[in-house]
Amino acid sequence: MWLLISAMTALIVTAVYLFYCDKYKIGTLALAFWGLTVCIFIDHTLAFFMEGGGEYPEISAEALVLSFCMIVPIFMVWEVYVAVVKLREKHISDMKEVEKIAEGV
Repeated sequence: MWLLISAMTALIVTAVYLFYCDKYKIGTLALAFWGLTVCIFIDHTLAFFMEGGGEYPEISAEALVLSFCMIVPIFMVWEVYVAVVKLREKHISDMKEVEKIAEGV
């Protein structure tokens, strides 16, 4: 279930990135979700071979909750990242305005 939900989330975020502007750094979010998907794929594949088979896509209520517990922190970190980038861009533009004013004096 983790793999399926993280892959669906990565596909949706990538589609949003491809078809809409990158004003909110969606590319970074897509990269984070693809990284999560690859990590989960490797984890499931290694567990499958080490245990000698079994249920590959784990489907249970616990797996569903865990999937959302892995997705929510990625969104939270991405929101902090976007806020920091926006503040940095605003600070740089403010500094350029101050320099223009200082040159004019």
